Amino acid sequence: TILIEAGGLLNDPDRDQVRKYYLLTLISILKSFSEEIHLAKSLEFYKEIPKNQENLFHLLVRNVSYQGVELDIGINHDEIPDFESKKLYKIGRIEEIGDLSGKFGYQELDAEGYTLEFGKITESKDKLNFDSCVEFLKTGCCYVRRPSITKNYTELPINYVPDSYSQEGSIKIGGNASFFLSNEISKYAIVNGFLLDLKNIVWKHNGLKLPLINNGR
Repeated sequence: TILIEAGGLLNDPDRDQVRKYYLLTLISILKSFSEEIHLAKSLEFYKEIPKNQENLFHLLVRNVSYQGVELDIGINHDEIPDFESKKLYKIGRIEEIGDLSGKFGYQELDAEGYTLEFGKITESKDKLNFDSCVEFLKTGCCYVRRPSITKNYTELPINYVPDSYSQEGSIKIGGNASFFLSNEISKYAIVNGFLLDLKNIVWKHNGLKLPLINNGR
């Protein structure tokens, strides 16, 4: 049995580059076996490999002001398969809150001088597209009431919610990572754990339907 464990790389969401490293590793292993190189290696070398530590987030927001306190927020993405579309959709969750100075993120934002604001809920019966969602975000809305949607996710930069949905009044570990970061000059949106600069929105992710039909836990 050959077990290969690997994490991920920034800007490689489908792990194309990681799979390349998998293949190169397997080739190296087979070469070692065929030439019996492995027989000259000691297990002590393997034991010296440091154990994994949970010091890395998909997104790490540093120094944001929340209720008068400056803190850090670590966000991770759970990957959930959608067998109908044969795609993975992602759920952004708040993993840690507090002083995360000893930890890191694939993507980091120093939010010193920014205040955390909760997103508002809006209503729209019109068909939504990227531009209309951007306009909602610019007005402080990151939730749209759309009770009829049946999928767990949307390809748009927004979260769909039913009529009965009530907004969370605080950030909490395990909670949905959707909120805004604002100061007098600029504003960021975090939608389903993905960071968006509202001056130049680039979106290649997914929003959610909340509450989730299947929350992946």
